[in-house]
Amino acid sequence: MQNKNVKEIKTAFAERMFNELLNVYTEEQLVMGRIKQGDNMPVDAFFKDCEITNDAMRRITLNNFNGTAIDKNGKVRNKPTQEYFKSFYYSRMNANFIETPAVSDDYDQDGLFMFCDEVREFITECYSLFVDVLMQDVPCKTEDLNISETARNVYGSSTVIAETLATAMAENLQRGDKLEWDIVYASYFPQPVQDIIAKSESGYTLQCADVNCLDFKLALLSVIGFRSLENAVLFESKIMAYKEANR
Repeated sequence: MQNKNVKEIKTAFAERMFNELLNVYTEEQLVMGRIKQGDNMPVDAFFKDCEITNDAMRRITLNNFNGTAIDKNGKVRNKPTQEYFKSFYYSRMNANFIETPAVSDDYDQDGLFMFCDEVREFITECYSLFVDVLMQDVPCKTEDLNISETARNVYGSSTVIAETLATAMAENLQRGDKLEWDIVYASYFPQPVQDIIAKSESGYTLQCADVNCLDFKLALLSVIGFRSLENAVLFESKIMAYKEANR
């Protein structure tokens, strides 16, 4: 009986985890223009991009998909596109700034952690920039960016770099200041990040003017975590197109 209860608990935990992952992935696909409201949930792409090959895990995913982005019929929920944009952006900023101290455990009306006022204002101000970048009409050409990484490696690198840049923002770093040492664990650096850092024997330093300049903000956006490698590459292409248009 005890073993049965343990198994049920593990199954329930797995169902919740995969439910959240699939709904977040669906939100990502809609934000990047791959799907639209009313479409079938992108479960096959989800299995591929998240490297879920285990049949048991696939069955668990299909047992419970109703959530924030998918309805009980397996369709993408008919919510306003801007609502998806905001949900995606603020959840990713929460992840980017996860090591930044918050003043409480609550969320604001946009779903953003209650960071200090300076950090929250910075993140909120960058939202319109995020939307402007999304609106860039560019083709997805993986080969142009010489991507040889797996989606998992790119996602992991994004997490490390994002936390480093978030710390730089919270500490209001200037040109020449040293960046957090954890950045050395990143295996892939998006071009917008390469444009604002320099490597030396002692580590990495900030090369843009400060954390309030456009180049820094675009670099921070470039390490938003995408589960799909193609989406990560496409978003980086959009950033570079925006950067070129706003020189």
